[in-house]
Amino acid sequence: MAWAVETGLGGAALIGGIVGVVLSARGFNEANATPNATWQSVSEGVKGPATTYAAATAITGFGVGVVTGAGLGLAFGLSRGKSSQYAKALRVGGAPGRSAFGLTLSGRF
Repeated sequence: MAWAVETGLGGAALIGGIVGVVLSARGFNEANATPNATWQSVSEGVKGPATTYAAATAITGFGVGVVTGAGLGLAFGLSRGKSSQYAKALRVGGAPGRSAFGLTLSGRF
């Protein structure tokens, strides 16, 4: 049950962070794309959007970490040092390819 809550929280942070990155990047680019921009005007115009972009990127990273932790907790039963009932039914496999590495997660969910 804890991994489901963790996945929901991480997914919400991930989606919210991605939306924030997209919206803040627009303001950042508009501040940089003025035709007669000087260094002083660009540095003053970028401060707000750059801060928003950094915060949105941090939230996105938090979401990725939480979702990854929930997935590993489900797959390997890392919560409280015990094997969960799901960890026994899952198999993780991988195989290297010529230009990539493949990872599979199989079992009953």
